[in-house]
Amino acid sequence: MSKRSKGKFFLRLLMVFAVAIAVSLGALYLLGGDKATLRAGLEGNLSQASGYDVRIGTLNNASFFPFLEIDIADVRFHQAVPGVVIDAGRVRAPGRVDAVTEKPMPGPVVATIDSARLKVSFGDLILSRTRFRVLDINGIRVDRATTGYRAIALDRVGIDADQSALVIAGTYGDDAVSARLDMHNDGSANSPIWRVADDAVLTASVGAVSLQTGFDTGLLGGAVLNITQFGLAGHPATGAVKIGRHNGGLRLAGEPELTLGGVKIAPDITFGDTSEHAARVHGTVRVSGADAAATELADLYAALAALATPIPGTQAAEKAALFWGDALDHIQVNENEMADESVSLRTSAFLKILQSAPAESAP
Repeated sequence: MSKRSKGKFFLRLLMVFAVAIAVSLGALYLLGGDKATLRAGLEGNLSQASGYDVRIGTLNNASFFPFLEIDIADVRFHQAVPGVVIDAGRVRAPGRVDAVTEKPMPGPVVATIDSARLKVSFGDLILSRTRFRVLDINGIRVDRATTGYRAIALDRVGIDADQSALVIAGTYGDDAVSARLDMHNDGSANSPIWRVADDAVLTASVGAVSLQTGFDTGLLGGAVLNITQFGLAGHPATGAVKIGRHNGGLRLAGEPELTLGGVKIAPDITFGDTSEHAARVHGTVRVSGADAAATELADLYAALAALATPIPGTQAAEKAALFWGDALDHIQVNENEMADESVSLRTSAFLKILQSAPAESAP
């Protein structure tokens, strides 16, 4: 696989969605759709993708060829009110009679986007090249009840030409969020074509937890993250982790291990396995030297658990409980390099070290 595919998985979701928009806009364009028709098409795509009823306050631009270009503002995501519809007006297609377009009655607003601009070459869409002419999303707000964890407020997600990077800045609850991914311009200063750089480095932080990593390969063969820092300042974990597709799910494996002080951890865990007889979360973890790094493990675990603890009674809490139930029962831990004996994560000494963190943070 070529170096150009490195890091594609960070932007692939946006590109897939862009293809869906392009197909819809193309159909509407060929039917002679006006601005109101294009707005309705965009709202329908966003609603289908998000599961919410999406309304676009301002449509500045929507074009299909030679570039898919979207410029919208005041985007609101509503909880839909089941069974209630409103007449959204009449849409006329050339040579056809008027047709009434109905939409669900909008419920409470659960998320908003102040503005979003996307520009992608139609040729790149056809050739499945993850490249952007413009990517700039501002003012993303998602309420706490919708996430099930903390409120998300991202001031910007976009490509910064001065830094040659995709940047993210905002907050997750009360904690600051930032991220930076190196991008390369295949075009010019006046007509940029941005893709993930061959030697891209991702740096990110949420509160006290930070990550810095490079990439070795693309998603189709599994992305190897060469981690130079993960965790808390003063005692970060280092090493490499391979992430790739496996049996319809995602496999995470140490390459060969992660190191945190005196502890070595080599995971081989699959999430979302769709094979007939497999649990959705299962695998093995080899651990050595955990006793020597008990404090570091507990501190890191407490920080991660504080960020990932769902609101009690929410759907997120139910899903988290199911995930941890599978993980505790179906992940085997080997805590002695000299022996082949393994026990379930639920009964391992390794888990007991992690549970020395604050009780509310433990699974």
